[in-house]
Amino acid sequence: MRNLSMKGKLVCGFGIILFLMLIIIGTSLYSLSGINNELINYSKYTVPNNTSIWKIQNNLLTIQRCMIQAISGNITESTLLFLSAKSNYSQLVSELAAYSSNQRDENCREKIKEFIKVLDEESIVRNEIFELSKETTKSFADAYNAFNSKYYPLTEQINAILFDLIDISDKLAVQQDNNAQESMRLGLVVLTVCG
Repeated sequence: MRNLSMKGKLVCGFGIILFLMLIIIGTSLYSLSGINNELINYSKYTVPNNTSIWKIQNNLLTIQRCMIQAISGNITESTLLFLSAKSNYSQLVSELAAYSSNQRDENCREKIKEFIKVLDEESIVRNEIFELSKETTKSFADAYNAFNSKYYPLTEQINAILFDLIDISDKLAVQQDNNAQESMRLGLVVLTVCG
């Protein structure tokens, strides 16, 4: 460096500064790209999937409430409540299809298959209880027994699977947050070191 002319020293100094600026710009763009990817994933997967889970959970609770009220009411009220449960079941299936098609995690896909299987069983038992409750007082008692022995255990299974899906979604959201934080930290480190 001592043997360089003033012009050479200036060129070398500006070259080093330019090189550092390029590193800062490149790393900043890389960090921003990482944060942008996480934002896209958040808007494409996390928020819609959490909304779908909430709607599924809401429909399940409505169906379960209708079933409890239907087996403890009179036949006319029970019919309306069973029809309401059937309507909520249709909404649930529609929302589950949207949720299922928007998955990127294999664990979620497996849990959804399990969820659908138990949900199909729940639908069969719910219809069986509906048919039993339409007839006589004895049938109504049979419907109540079917609710306790068949329907209630299925709802427990459904709720357990749903909580597993929520847990998987929460872990994915935390991972997204960690990825965004890591991208931000990388940008800050480079700015601190080079700046």
